[in-house]
Amino acid sequence: MRRKRKGIKHIIRFGDTSVGRDINLYRFQIDEYAEYDLLRVYENNGRKGVEKRTKTIYDEKGYAWKVNIKTGELLRRKLSSEIKRCVDISLQRTRRVVREILMANSWDWFVTVTFNNIAQNRTDDKAVYKNWEKFRRDIRLRCPNMYYLAVPERHKSGCIHFHLVAGGISKEELKLAFSGHYDKNGREIYNCNAWRYGFSTVTAVEDTEKAAGYLLKYIGKDLGVSEDFKKRYWASRNCNRPKKRFIDVVSECTVNALSFFDSVVERTVGMTCQYYNRAKNYLVMRDNLPSLRKIRLWFDNFNLSAHDDLWRSPC
Repeated sequence: MRRKRKGIKHIIRFGDTSVGRDINLYRFQIDEYAEYDLLRVYENNGRKGVEKRTKTIYDEKGYAWKVNIKTGELLRRKLSSEIKRCVDISLQRTRRVVREILMANSWDWFVTVTFNNIAQNRTDDKAVYKNWEKFRRDIRLRCPNMYYLAVPERHKSGCIHFHLVAGGISKEELKLAFSGHYDKNGREIYNCNAWRYGFSTVTAVEDTEKAAGYLLKYIGKDLGVSEDFKKRYWASRNCNRPKKRFIDVVSECTVNALSFFDSVVERTVGMTCQYYNRAKNYLVMRDNLPSLRKIRLWFDNFNLSAHDDLWRSPC
């Protein structure tokens, strides 16, 4: 199916992520949130159908090794640069998923909880993790409608504490008590009497994006790799996730993401460019006007009504 519009030539057919790496494959993706949509165009280098030949294993000393999947042969120890790259990619993926969950939900409270030396040894990660899991279980049993996202942070002293946002739970259910203090924005600071393992502070969330940015900065490299804190975040199962839709398009030539976007979507005054990297050929547009979110109409040029099977969720 050929399209020639606004400088984009040779868009020849709908693609599939199993095509070879010598083919120019581009993805147009829509992430649907309650208040806005994110529209992405990027080169789809992460194709399915590429056979994975090696995997990483760790020996008893904690060293990482590359292993042939078919034969089990140890190939070589992983370089420090390879390990750093894997950690960086993992962090990027974590931040992306956490931000998606944060922006897909409406939050009521921003909570910080610490651990003392009375209920547990706060320098013992296993004891801290045990009581954190106990608190999560107890609060969900008492308040099944509560949803939350929590991020751990290790203080300079080596002790773990948590930052979390929560919704679907009232001030009475959290057993909040006014501390007599206010934050720099004039909001009341509460203590959470439902938290029995140390000190706590709670403030009302007024701006989800600011709360998201505040929470994301705590996701660091020092957590997510220890034996007791393998996770970098906890999110309840009843948190909303953005709905994602995409199509893949094959081109006979290299396509500029910005020009590709303009060839497919008729921009409105509510659309703003949130991210554009010419070197990576990656574009993210944000549409802030729900009244103009007519996804199917955006794809009229591709006649998607005849290709309903192309609407699928990313794996």
